[in-house]
Amino acid sequence: MIRHLPLYPTYDNASPTARAAYLNWLSGGRRNPGADIGYVYLFFYGLERRATVDARTDPAARDEIPAICAEIDGLIKTYRNASFTHRARALLDFCRYVYGGGQLAPRSLLLDGNSQAKEALLRHALSHAFHERHELPAEWLTAWYLNDSRFLKPTAAKRHQEMFTAIFADLCHRQFRINLATWAPPLSTKSLQLSYQPVSMALGAVHEALPLPDVTSDEAGLGRIVEAIAISAADELARYSRFVARYSAPADAPIARLTLPCSRWPGPVWERLALILADLSAGVVVTEPTTLSGLLAPLNADQVLERIPASALIAQIETYLGVGVEPDPRHGAITPGASTPIVLFRSGDQPLAEAPREKSTDLLPLHTKHHTRCACVVFFSDLIRFGAPNPSAALDAANAIIHRWEDLPDEAHVRLQALLVALTAPEAPAFRGKSALKKQTELIDLSDKESLASELVEIARAGGAIEQVAMVRQLEKYFAMLGVDSKSLYDLAHASIGSNTPVAHGGTSVNRGALDVERIAALRKETAAVDDVLTSIFADPLEQTPRPVDGVATKTPQEMVSTTAGAEVEFSALPTLDGRHGALLRELIARDTWAVADFAAACAAHGVMTAGAVERINDAAFEAFDEPLLEGDDPIEFNPGPLAAIRN
Repeated sequence: MIRHLPLYPTYDNASPTARAAYLNWLSGGRRNPGADIGYVYLFFYGLERRATVDARTDPAARDEIPAICAEIDGLIKTYRNASFTHRARALLDFCRYVYGGGQLAPRSLLLDGNSQAKEALLRHALSHAFHERHELPAEWLTAWYLNDSRFLKPTAAKRHQEMFTAIFADLCHRQFRINLATWAPPLSTKSLQLSYQPVSMALGAVHEALPLPDVTSDEAGLGRIVEAIAISAADELARYSRFVARYSAPADAPIARLTLPCSRWPGPVWERLALILADLSAGVVVTEPTTLSGLLAPLNADQVLERIPASALIAQIETYLGVGVEPDPRHGAITPGASTPIVLFRSGDQPLAEAPREKSTDLLPLHTKHHTRCACVVFFSDLIRFGAPNPSAALDAANAIIHRWEDLPDEAHVRLQALLVALTAPEAPAFRGKSALKKQTELIDLSDKESLASELVEIARAGGAIEQVAMVRQLEKYFAMLGVDSKSLYDLAHASIGSNTPVAHGGTSVNRGALDVERIAALRKETAAVDDVLTSIFADPLEQTPRPVDGVATKTPQEMVSTTAGAEVEFSALPTLDGRHGALLRELIARDTWAVADFAAACAAHGVMTAGAVERINDAAFEAFDEPLLEGDDPIEFNPGPLAAIRN
């Protein structure tokens, strides 16, 4: 290409050859990509004058504005010169804003050029969108924030701009949707000022005041909302940025995306959550139990939980989807593992306060009653899983009790019922030993402990287990842990049954479901007798020495029969441990750990059952030290604290 004109030419200074070439270019339709760009600029000067000078006073020139805009579009597409494109689009936008009736389609908002040009374009676009009562597009708000020099951009937003843009748009549609929808600039907001600096040196700058507010001005207030959105987006992005930096993970690593809003999670995980949300929106109160392994598949949940706490994943789901998850450690429940059953439910708009790290009145959250009730639900689930002829009825009774609890928001009742479903699932972790349940009692006040004791009896009765000896023994353990007099167990059982007792002919009250205390005592005596038979089987009759049996004293039906047998108490620190188990323990404390096979052999040598020995010894230790003595499955180990007290 032979250049005949400078970059910014004038017709007067052009040579005759250049003028002739220019006229040929005009007559040829002005669409020759190989033509001198100077010809394009020389023609563009005429378009500028017609649009910025003549059209402001001449109706005929104003009628030519659509044709001028079409011509500018054609020149931009043909010559693709960066400098010319930037200046041509500035004139194009001026024509559309001033003469286009305030209409600006999103497709015309092409964000290229320098930040100053983008800022001006976005200022006009946002102002027109508000004036036409259109929703302010999140993409425009994001672009305004990133290109306006008045906003200070955090490092994470600059480093991960694509992710920042996605989070910003998500917050606009979700958390700040109402703020943006109800926002309006005050009447004192200045009008939108439109300026255009012509390329032609013969023309001066054009300033036009449009009859609509400048929504990007400081007094409009939109900037404060946008900055709040950006701060929230930066906070969300900070977790992702720290994760990528800490683990040197690729920016698009699936596990790294779990630190972002749920909509940015890996496709299979997000689709699974979307289906759950659809079910809950259709009226499902709580979902069937699932696991984090099932929810996060195909990712390895164990590897995920090594790097991202379960509480963080649960918080993301609740924050972005309004879906709660139980067990939720933030609200007093256990921390779920990869295979722990979890239940999802529709959460309320106002989430509960998180559980306090310490039991201090200064740190208790607004809904501290919820954390007390979480501990009660743990007792409910332990009782239901202990065994009952009718577990479904027991579960229904527990749900009814939860629904009766006062001083809790409606969302808390649903959350507690979801926790109960999760903890009663077959795969749920058991609260093994008294010490695990004992920790739950620390969250329960005395008045609530008494109520809980009554509720446990109610659940046992609903499940048809109130007359089972094993269930009564289990209830007695609960009462002891709660510090409630075990004698009241029978009063509570009779009271719960007697409320609906029919009256027989002759005025005699007939209670077919009443708790037969004497029968339970007899069954306990039979249990002790069976224990003696088993002892005679496992023990050597030649070496076995007769052992005295404690007498049975039942002054009232409420005083239970003692089944403790033994010659003497072996350990003063464990006054409730019988002689046989005391002798066994004397042998056991010679080692710190026992293989399960060796432990079973020692139990057989002393004529006691292995499982029963562990329970008897731990029961005695718990009553003395509030913690078990024997721990573990294989090997069986001693708890150092109680062991030291016993040896002393």
